[in-house]
Amino acid sequence: TNQKMIQATIDKAVEANVGMDANHITEARKRIAVLQLGKALEYHDSEMLKTSLVAARELRVDKESREAAEQELYKEDPDAYREFVCADLQEAIEFAGARDLFNLIVHAGQVRLKDADILLAKKQLVHLKREAGLESLQRAIDAAETALEKASLEGLEDEESEPAKTKLAEVQHELKKRQARSRLLHACEGIDIEALHEAIAGAVDAQVDEEVLVEARRHVFTLELHDAMELGDVDVLIEALEKAKAALVPVDVVLKGKERLRELDPDGYRNFVQAEMDTAAQGEDIPAIRKAIEVAEDAGVDADPVRAARQRLAQLEMALAIDERDVELLERAIKDAEECGVDDDEVVVACVRLAEFKMFAVYNKSGTVEQMKVAIEEAENIGVDEALVADGRVLLAEMELFEALSGDDIEAMQSALAAAVEIGVREEALEASKKKVDEMVARAELAAATEGEDPGRLKRAIEVAEQNGVTREEMAANIDRLIRLELQEAVKGDSVKLLVLAMDAAKQAGVEEEILEAADKRLVLLKLEAAAADLDPAALKQNILAAKEAGIDREPIDSAKMKLKKMHLETYREIIEDELQDACENARRKLPKRPKKAKKTKAPAAEGEEDAEEGEAAAPDGDEAKTTGEDKEVEAEEKEGEEEEEEQEE
Repeated sequence: TNQKMIQATIDKAVEANVGMDANHITEARKRIAVLQLGKALEYHDSEMLKTSLVAARELRVDKESREAAEQELYKEDPDAYREFVCADLQEAIEFAGARDLFNLIVHAGQVRLKDADILLAKKQLVHLKREAGLESLQRAIDAAETALEKASLEGLEDEESEPAKTKLAEVQHELKKRQARSRLLHACEGIDIEALHEAIAGAVDAQVDEEVLVEARRHVFTLELHDAMELGDVDVLIEALEKAKAALVPVDVVLKGKERLRELDPDGYRNFVQAEMDTAAQGEDIPAIRKAIEVAEDAGVDADPVRAARQRLAQLEMALAIDERDVELLERAIKDAEECGVDDDEVVVACVRLAEFKMFAVYNKSGTVEQMKVAIEEAENIGVDEALVADGRVLLAEMELFEALSGDDIEAMQSALAAAVEIGVREEALEASKKKVDEMVARAELAAATEGEDPGRLKRAIEVAEQNGVTREEMAANIDRLIRLELQEAVKGDSVKLLVLAMDAAKQAGVEEEILEAADKRLVLLKLEAAAADLDPAALKQNILAAKEAGIDREPIDSAKMKLKKMHLETYREIIEDELQDACENARRKLPKRPKKAKKTKAPAAEGEEDAEEGEAAAPDGDEAKTTGEDKEVEAEEKEGEEEEEEQEE
């Protein structure tokens, strides 16, 4: 563990030049590097850690021995560790195999190294994998060739080995193709134009896929354009620009080349952009033509070529607008065509189509009825086909129908619906409109019936409204009105059953108590009349009593009693007796109590009289008879008074 002693031993061995194996010296130096890493870890010094890790990497110290120090450096100084990983990655690009490079790329992503720092390593990894695949394929080919040679030596017939030879030829062709593709891709990573041309030629010969060749040509023509811009030769630059445009080199690169041409030769630049405009005008790319015209005008190209290009642009735009039925685009295109002098016949055709499109555009974009009428009138005036104008009138009728439906004028709705049916508006629109009209009519009838007094009409109106989509929640007030009208009608009628049903409905609907009381009286009266018409005395008696309890007028009750008297006298007597008993009890409760008369007594006698009485105590029987007669007279008077009182009570 003594670094100085190890280093001194290394120095002595080197100085002595005794032919010691270099690997022993390298291992000793690795040992020193590992000890330095341990010391840096002990001190937690990020600078010492970084220096020790760099030394360990140069000596190829294994990853396991460096791991703890790397983790500590990342913890202490993440940026310093990223720099270390970046350098590690660059070294791995040159020396590492595919597996080690892949692991290092993954690690670089984990420590958040920038993509730009990892990009080159990823490209190298792809290259290594590609090379590994080629090597594997080459080994397979070598093995197949060896096997075929051995089979030939052993006397295998050509016919028997032919399938294997055919397959081998296919694999050899595939290897050649892959090798050419690999060389081409590798060349595209650099800037060597000659190497690129050679690689492209080899790839074409090996039948490499076209998309790879396209990218390669684009890359080489980009490089050639850059070289031409630096060279400053106008002819070379124009040729490079033509190739770059044909290869679809990025627009910004081509623009830089054209600007360079403008600096070197303004007239040549003007001719170049005019040629571009003419070429664009021969095609159908509207944005490209428009851009070429702008560039040509900016470069000062003559008016005639520009006008011709503008005419071509207007024609294409009118055709596009007609194909897409785009009113706004067609209006602009017609205006441009008129300004740049496009043939009148073409403009007229476009104007006719524009008038046609406007009719349908008003409909499709929910325009107004008035706008549609104006569009139809314009179409008629400019000569749009009559069948198309007729179609427009059908759409107008549909729009008028929907406009009427948006209001609340039922007559207008019905009139518009009739007109729509007559002109042939599409069936789905008519169905929706009929449904809406029926609903509006039903609602109107519902409102009118609710205001009236006819329960039958209101009931029918509610049924029709429900059939046309009006919910019972919406008709709550109307239903309540119907219940009241039916109760009112039942009270006026003479049907016990209808009145019972009407009262039940009214109770459930929460009709006022006083209305229900009046209806209940009417029900009792109807039941009384019905019982009087029947031949059931018990039922008639029961209804008479119920009528009296309900406070029905006396006349119908008396009439019922007379019928009961004729029907069954005994039952009639029961009612009369009950009435009499009730009347007596009521009278007793109502009349005031009279005080009873006091019995007559003799007045007190004077002293002389008392003495006389005492003296007469032993009077003879004749006097005694006289006294007894007076007492009887008093008792008779008392009895007469009681009878008089009873008579008054009776």
